[in-house]
Amino acid sequence: MAKSLGKEKNMEDFLISTNMTKEIAILYQQIEDRYCKMAWNHTLQLKESDQREAKSKKLKLWKQILSAVSSAGIITILFTSFGWEMWLELATALVSVATMVITWLCDNGALDADVVKARSLAAECHNMRNMYDSLLADIKSGSIEIDEVRSRRSALEAAENELLKKEFLSVSPKAIQLAEEALKVKREAQTTEEERRTIIPIHLQLDN
Repeated sequence: MAKSLGKEKNMEDFLISTNMTKEIAILYQQIEDRYCKMAWNHTLQLKESDQREAKSKKLKLWKQILSAVSSAGIITILFTSFGWEMWLELATALVSVATMVITWLCDNGALDADVVKARSLAAECHNMRNMYDSLLADIKSGSIEIDEVRSRRSALEAAENELLKKEFLSVSPKAIQLAEEALKVKREAQTTEEERRTIIPIHLQLDN
């Protein structure tokens, strides 16, 4: 009961602070939730693409290093110098196998393709988030009526359903951690007052 009263009190405060009708306020909060989910989807795919790009770069670096080691005969020189000739054949074989595996991973192109795919999906999620942002701004400004709110919400819902039918990349725990830090700690989805005053031309700022 106390929890229910708390929710009612929050709604009353919300209505007073925004000067909205209860019907529009309920729609507003629903759209807020969808905005947040789309912000999560955008950031998760972006962070996952960063992780896979970093992995791809490391593999390409190791490919260059192992190729250089093999072609320059460094293994033979090193093992001969230390009197490890008995291990030379094994070491050479291991380096050859490692080079072959890494070359296959690089030439396969799967990681690079995943990076492109994740960034494309992130861009679509970002666009969807911006559309929710615009709708929330129009509602809060009082420039649209409830029928238009419902219509635009339904259109966005249909577009979001089509977007989420696409095959999103599985997200690693590291990407989830980075996304949470970006959204909740660094607040990368928000614009600060300092940024507005620094980036937006003075003649376009509201208080000038």
